[in-house]
Parts: sequence; structure tokens; C-alpha cells
Amino acid sequence: MQLRRDLIDALTRLHGEFPVRVSLRVPGSGTMLAGVSGADVETIGLEDAAQGEWALHAAVYRARPDAGAAVTFRSRWTAMLARLRVEMPAVFDEQARHLGARVPVLLPERGSLGAASVDSLRAGNCAFLLGQEALSLGFNKDRAVFNAELTQKCCQAYVLATLTGNPVGRIPFYVRYVAGRRLAADRKCAAAAWTRGEVPKCAGSY
Repeated sequence: MQLRRDLIDALTRLHGEFPVRVSLRVPGSGTMLAGVSGADVETIGLEDAAQGEWALHAAVYRARPDAGAAVTFRSRWTAMLARLRVEMPAVFDEQARHLGARVPVLLPERGSLGAASVDSLRAGNCAFLLGQEALSLGFNKDRAVFNAELTQKCCQAYVLATLTGNPVGRIPFYVRYVAGRRLAADRKCAAAAWTRGEVPKCAGSY
């Protein structure tokens, strides 16, 4: 099954110091394929995962019709960013284009997401912080892997810049605006494809 091979490929590419969780939306169904580094792959119903280790991923697909893949991971840089207790703004144009104008913090409540976090998901960003972990979304597997790697790079750069004690600037508003419009167009294209039961082939999804 191609989807299973895609999931294993994503786990292999993202394998690091800590376990990585990856899920892929199954086209034309209310299920996702999910796997953790070094564990078996399983098929999970989106409505059956209200709580537990896959509750967050299921909530993503219920809230974001454009999302086709989700990655949760932890690294030394996401952990350090959590200790700084700050929300990461867009400091690179590439970050604004693919992840959004900021990286919001999600606050799980009793193993699931509260209304405020669901609203934050729906706002359209493709990267989030959850304690010492990060969540990256993609329209498909390749975009989710790319966004996870980009999130890691941005966390590292932002932490190192913040620890200097000097002010960390944001990219200009106009750049953020144009990047946001392009990301919104990609999201609209991806959502339409998933509604048709197809894997998106939008310009920003590779």
C-alpha cells in the first residue's frame, strides 16, 4: 500500500534523538494512518481518537480540511523554546510562506484540545508548539516533512538569537502579507482536493 510506504518514508526521514509521530489522512475516508518511530503502523478513525496519543492528530484533520499529514516531534531546540515561554514570530520569509506568520502555542486540556486551541488550528498556520514538542502540518507527506524540518531550523535560529539578549526583529509586514496570501491559496486548493478524495497537487504542496 502506497500510503503505508509514504508513512514509513516520513518516519525514516525524520528519525532523530526523540520519537517522532507521523499521521497521514486516508483519501476519501474518515481515517488516518499513524505511526511512531520504531512501532507498527495503524489505521485510526478520526472520530475514535478523541483522547490518547493520537487525539491531537485526529483533531487536526477534523479542524483543517486542507491538512493531509501531521508530524509531532521534540528536539533540544523545541524544548529550549518552551523554557523561554515565548511564541515564535516569523523571522524568515520561507517560514512565513510555509508555516504562517507565527508559530502559536497550543494548550491541550485533559488529553484533547480546547476550543481556543481548535480556533488557533483553524487560523491557518502550519506549525505549532505544545510544551516541549512541535506540531507541523502539510497538505501531503512531503510538505509535512519539509515543514517539520523548517520548524526545527527556525526554532534553533530563534532560540540562539533570543539568547543573545538583543532584540529579534520580524520580517516586514508586506512580506508576511504576500506570504500569507500564497499560503491561503494553497490551503484552499488542498482542501478542495481532499474533499474530492484526492491527494493535493497544489503549487505549495510539492
